[in-house]
Amino acid sequence: MSSERNEQNIVIVSRGNEVIETITLGGHMIIGRAAGADIQLEDTALSRIHAMFQKDAGRWFLVDLNSLNGTLLNGRKIAPMQPTAVNSGDIAELGEYILRFQIESQPVAPDQTRPRFVTPDIEPPPSASPLLENLVERHHEIPLWTQGDIQLKIADIIDETDDVKTFRLVGLSPVLFSFKPGQFVTIKVNINGTDVRRSYTISSSPSRPHCLEMTIKRTPQGLVSNWMHDHVKLGDHLAVHGPSGLFSCFNYPSQKILFIGAGSGITPVMSMLRWIVDTAADVDARLLVSAKSPREIIFKNELDWMSSRHSGIRVGITCTSRVTGADAWTGLTGRCDEKMLKLFTPDILERHIFMCGPSPFMEAVKENLKLLGFNLAHLHTESFGEGRVAKGEKVDARDVPKPPISAVQPVESAPAETPKAASFQVNFIKSGKSISTAGDATLLELAEANGVEIEYACRSGVCGTCKSKLNKGKVEMSENELSDEEKADGYIYPCVAHPVSDVEIEA
Repeated sequence: MSSERNEQNIVIVSRGNEVIETITLGGHMIIGRAAGADIQLEDTALSRIHAMFQKDAGRWFLVDLNSLNGTLLNGRKIAPMQPTAVNSGDIAELGEYILRFQIESQPVAPDQTRPRFVTPDIEPPPSASPLLENLVERHHEIPLWTQGDIQLKIADIIDETDDVKTFRLVGLSPVLFSFKPGQFVTIKVNINGTDVRRSYTISSSPSRPHCLEMTIKRTPQGLVSNWMHDHVKLGDHLAVHGPSGLFSCFNYPSQKILFIGAGSGITPVMSMLRWIVDTAADVDARLLVSAKSPREIIFKNELDWMSSRHSGIRVGITCTSRVTGADAWTGLTGRCDEKMLKLFTPDILERHIFMCGPSPFMEAVKENLKLLGFNLAHLHTESFGEGRVAKGEKVDARDVPKPPISAVQPVESAPAETPKAASFQVNFIKSGKSISTAGDATLLELAEANGVEIEYACRSGVCGTCKSKLNKGKVEMSENELSDEEKADGYIYPCVAHPVSDVEIEA
């Protein structure tokens, strides 16, 4: 058998200590972020068309295609547009990716005669966008998105930590995004033939209006969050609705603010902090971040940059788990107790506090604030928890922001001792259907089970998509964001409303 048939030419692609894939080399192969690349790698440090493998006269060569950040071969940057010989065992570095070569070819010194250069057979980069002119001279001509449904495109995917990614979205055509920092959007995706909706906080700032970013943490049973991590790629389209939410420093202006974020709860806080930085707002802002370990600190590099470049911002990070070795943490440790809050923010009683994180974390901090004598009217919170699901729908973790129970009272609260065994009649006016219920299901669940159409998104009393008029009767509602005016007008959120009497609803 000839040596040509025995030849195995492969490149092993890894990121950090993790091997991503092993690829068999062809005649010439493009590496980059472009959809048509033979080896497509997602890293902001890589160019759209970054580099190329080329075989000539039985030898392998690596060509850097005028990439923005260059290509390293065995620790040395290679000259752009000049084929550089590659031998078995060589290592190339492209951004965060490591490429190890196992090839059979005659060893060649890098300074030997270069082979004929083959022009990459791939779609060239797009020409300069007309948006460029609009940015400078006619930016007012770009459409402004302030509310409603919109189709967006994935322009970038950034790995923030091992289990957190930021998805950067842009319009299919140029669009400017207008929202309040701290708000969220609801996305609709199709998973296994079923449309599923989830709400995620906007982590970008309205001061950077040309893109919209969502920072999403992978969760053990998170249907949509895991699907986003595993299946969404550059160029994909996404249906988005919003913005929604009242958790914003726009709604409670103050010159002295303490932000507290735990885990992925830092995402709405980051939106507000970025806005303060970008606009040079006259705000004395402090941010206290709680994470389990240094590897789980989201946006750490940017937070370090913010605190070092902006005199009005101070950042404190505490890790709750003890870590030794190379990842040992030398900063604050422990939980956000009374002592830490007072030490980090001596003038805490003079500030408004915006806090987001898991409910147990926030309840513990709230108790410590009480011990400090803090005015809880100046405490604004938002938590990430599980939304309600329809009967028969698989239960999974919900990355849905929910306002505190204290934020809004039910339209008409029934006494807690109302017996759940009672039978109530629910009349859906528009559909003409009347349904008996014991009150254990929400009005949205009843509607879905009986073919009554009610638009919804978050299923958690947050987004307002299902808002409906209650003509008669009483309901008991859990956490929601209905305004005082909406409550006075008789509006409810069916997704979190349980009937406690006979009711009549416009649906």
